[in-house]
Amino acid sequence: MLRSHRALLSCASMLAATSVAHAEPPHVSYIYPAGLQRGTTIEVRVGGHFLHNAAAFLVDGPGIDASPQIKPTHTQWFEGPVIPQPDSQRVEDYPVDYLGTLKAAADAPLGTRDWSVHVSQGVTLPMKLLIGRLPEVIEEEIDGQPIPQLVKLPVTINGRTFPREDVDLWTFDVQQGQTVNCVVVTGGIGSPVEAQIEIRDPNGVRLTGTTGSPGTDPLVRFTAPVTGRYTVKINDANFGGLQHHIYRLSLSTGGYVDAVFPLGGRRGEPLKLQLAGAGLDRPSVDVKLAADAGDRIVWHPDFAGSSDLGFALETGTLPESIEQAANNTTETATAATVPGVLNGRIEAAGDIDLWKFDAKKGQSLILEMHAAELGSSLDSLVAVLDANGKQVAEADDNGQDVDSRLTFNVPADGVYFAQVADRVASRGGAQFGYRLHVLDAKSLDSAPFSLEIQSQQRVVNVDRGGELKLKINARRSNFNEAIQLQIDGLPAGVTVSDAVVPAKQNNATVTLKAEANAVLNAATIKVIGKAKVGDAEQRAVAVVRTNPPTKEPIDNLRLAVTVKTPFKFSGDFESKFAPRGSVYFRRYTLNRGGFEGPIEVSLADRQARHLQGVTGPKIIVPPGATEFEYPAALPPWLEVGRTSRTCLMAVGDVVDADGTKHKVCFTSKEQNDQIIVLTAPEEFSAVPEVTSIRAVPGESVTVPLQVGRASALTQAATIEIAPAKHMRGVSAERVTVPGDINKTFLTIKFAKDAIGPFNVPLTIRATTMDNRGQPVVHESSLEVVTDAPPADVVQARPTAK
Repeated sequence: MLRSHRALLSCASMLAATSVAHAEPPHVSYIYPAGLQRGTTIEVRVGGHFLHNAAAFLVDGPGIDASPQIKPTHTQWFEGPVIPQPDSQRVEDYPVDYLGTLKAAADAPLGTRDWSVHVSQGVTLPMKLLIGRLPEVIEEEIDGQPIPQLVKLPVTINGRTFPREDVDLWTFDVQQGQTVNCVVVTGGIGSPVEAQIEIRDPNGVRLTGTTGSPGTDPLVRFTAPVTGRYTVKINDANFGGLQHHIYRLSLSTGGYVDAVFPLGGRRGEPLKLQLAGAGLDRPSVDVKLAADAGDRIVWHPDFAGSSDLGFALETGTLPESIEQAANNTTETATAATVPGVLNGRIEAAGDIDLWKFDAKKGQSLILEMHAAELGSSLDSLVAVLDANGKQVAEADDNGQDVDSRLTFNVPADGVYFAQVADRVASRGGAQFGYRLHVLDAKSLDSAPFSLEIQSQQRVVNVDRGGELKLKINARRSNFNEAIQLQIDGLPAGVTVSDAVVPAKQNNATVTLKAEANAVLNAATIKVIGKAKVGDAEQRAVAVVRTNPPTKEPIDNLRLAVTVKTPFKFSGDFESKFAPRGSVYFRRYTLNRGGFEGPIEVSLADRQARHLQGVTGPKIIVPPGATEFEYPAALPPWLEVGRTSRTCLMAVGDVVDADGTKHKVCFTSKEQNDQIIVLTAPEEFSAVPEVTSIRAVPGESVTVPLQVGRASALTQAATIEIAPAKHMRGVSAERVTVPGDINKTFLTIKFAKDAIGPFNVPLTIRATTMDNRGQPVVHESSLEVVTDAPPADVVQARPTAK
């Protein structure tokens, strides 16, 4: 055993000097539920890729504790409808569910928290979860047509549109005259769902709803015309759906704040927030902005309901101007102090705001819109008009950001107007507030220097024994001296060199180096620049410029010390026909790179395209072996003529001298390494002679089946039913059919008491064996009709333990 440990450590130590395989960094796509009520403890499922047997669970922010690790659990999966081309050729991920716990303190601040996970090959990008104020439930997920789930108001519902084309129905009791607020959160938790909701009365008649809009979390409000049980229907507007298509739907009665205005103010001064909503007992509220407040705070009303996301309020030191009523002409324009912040709102369709200000020739003014980044629905158009109302400058989007940015070089002394509108003239309302910053470009350069880190992402990795190059850009203002760089928060075993921006230079490359035996860990680092300006030391924290850019400035990076993968597999290009329902074998060569231990091979968590139902086991390649065959099972329902492309991953343990094991992984999407199969017709079938049966409690139905098989399939077959997990009271004894028999009967029994619900067809599964001892499978669907009333509602399950 000692010899094995030394060999494995030797392999790990020479990774920096030798060619190594491509390691797959960890990745997460959801946490479900994506939030919890404060004062509760819940179990959560994290959908992850390449997390292997466990991952460290990291949650930032006050008032919340997380389990130290998340560990694998059963992954909930629904296949859903057959995916048509070309959708089936798109990249698709298949996250594995990991179980963890979250605990929110009773006084935990409401709002978002960042979370991520860490394994030996990296740390994931931060994602969001929410702490809310309402009791919470989670969807009882079932296959097939939707069955209503009953909830009691007020409540926050955690659900997901999964699989594709999924529709969820939630029912609740309301008294006549009660007003119900229905609010969906998806974008705020990183979900791709474009939520479309519909409200139905006790008779199933549509009352109101939304159509769904990208990047918009809908709010629907209705007043019950009669006492009874109402239904909210929710689905993705494009009928998309997968494991990460999660949502939080909050239902409540009583006062509710939809929007506030203005969207910020000056630090150290009181701010009167005007409130928009329903059932509110006050038109406004006074908020004190602390003198030491950050650039942005989040406000939550304590006297009424609101979105768990709260309201982002921006703080600053510039003079503030508030729009006056009817400021849509040059004659009625609101006078503005410039430089300053102009607070306005596009209150109705077609509304235009005009702001009047004085400017001097030669001034360079920057007009920077802050709206969407503060949660506003505004998609801004910003223009500058001269004293005669003629447009002299205009801007729409700022790169990938819908918030506009415009540089205006003043041509002459005089009066000018800033004009603000929504890009879509038919939009407007209380949610269309904005803060237009009008800045003097020269004032932006008042600091002697500022720093930026050029990084594709907020997360960076450095391998043991390896180096990481951080590119630092310096922006100078009449300052040419050297800037010393200090990196705070470096994990143990990581050193820094070249930590200076040379005099008269605008960039530098800082080298981070991890020792060969550095502890595998993740840390938050900041790059701080220091320089002597006159008699004082000036400091600046570097801001991370990611691609794509983030809405909020980020002044830190997550750095992980990682270990590389020494081994890899490869294959020769191969594309062959195989019948659906069979198992196809693909041979690979294993380049161990000095690694001696066993290697586990399975389907990769992230695929080059949709798997289309292909499955495969975990196999173990024993120590020393340099070749293996992998068996991929083609589903019996895969369309004939389809091309299936499947990617594999290989996982092993790199062992330190002290016996500590680190999971490492290799995967490849190269065409030569894929399992490429052209789907041929099935060679075995067991088809019922009827397409539907009637279910009567306490009775049985005998179904005749025709059995067909290719001449090479001579072994006996078994036939059984595979009901959906939620179906009750249906069973059948397995039938064995000899190899020379082509007809048989299957008796399906229904219990005397509760049966169903039969909201999805019953599956009849037949299995035989080929000459390699591998299963050959055929499946048929049988509709079950019952005289029983439609399925009653399911009681939703609380999330709190």
